[in-house]
Amino acid sequence: QLCGDLRYHEAEVQRLKDIVASFQESSEKNAEMHAQLQEMKRLYQTSKEELERQKYMYDQLEQDLLLCQQELKELKTTTPIPEDKGKCAN
Repeated sequence: QLCGDLRYHEAEVQRLKDIVASFQESSEKNAEMHAQLQEMKRLYQTSKEELERQKYMYDQLEQDLLLCQQELKELKTTTPIPEDKGKCAN
């Protein structure tokens, strides 16, 4: 009877050890996934900030282009360009 009880308890201890090992493995995988998630969040934030910076630069360039186009239009209307009629200016 005692041997039977001992084998039962040994089997129960082994089952519990297996459960603990499984939980530890799950915990380690969760920690890895959490670290990967944090890295992805960091990369996302960095990309978002870079995109905002590039959008700001694009908006500035677009404003500069519009100003240059307006200035060119004004120059064309205020400064008549003499047409070249085949004469070379020497």
